Amino acid sequence: MGALIERWAHITAEAFERTLALHADSPLPDAVRAIIEVLVKTPGLPADLHRELVKNVEVTKRSATIEALRARAGTAFIHFLQRRRELAHAAEAEARLFVLTRALEAVSHAAAFERPEGVPLDTVLDVTRDLVLGVLDAPGSTPNARTQRR
Repeated sequence: MGALIERWAHITAEAFERTLALHADSPLPDAVRAIIEVLVKTPGLPADLHRELVKNVEVTKRSATIEALRARAGTAFIHFLQRRRELAHAAEAEARLFVLTRALEAVSHAAAFERPEGVPLDTVLDVTRDLVLGVLDAPGSTPNARTQRR
């Protein structure tokens, strides 16, 4: 089980980074939605197995693997936003990124494993995208005005 956690953490990080690269020039709402989708769906990983892997991180003593995944994905996401000039280099930016990365992790797992029956995944992805964009558009978070977003 531990080896599977390590393998899928690596696969997830690679898929996340590919998504960032693929959407480097996409309109921000499209890019953010694609990022969320790759986190929720973990390409190639069946939802039931994903759930079991998440449940067994502590048991298999793979917390360091997950922390490394968080750090890798967080750094990639920060660079993605900074390259696009969507994030000011301010002290508040670190807090916003902490909230965004942890919220995305929580929502992606909830969407994958706990989504209420009758709530379409596409709707959850759109609402989560709007949440991320709202944090990025909050006063003081970005050097760009909303109307300048691509």
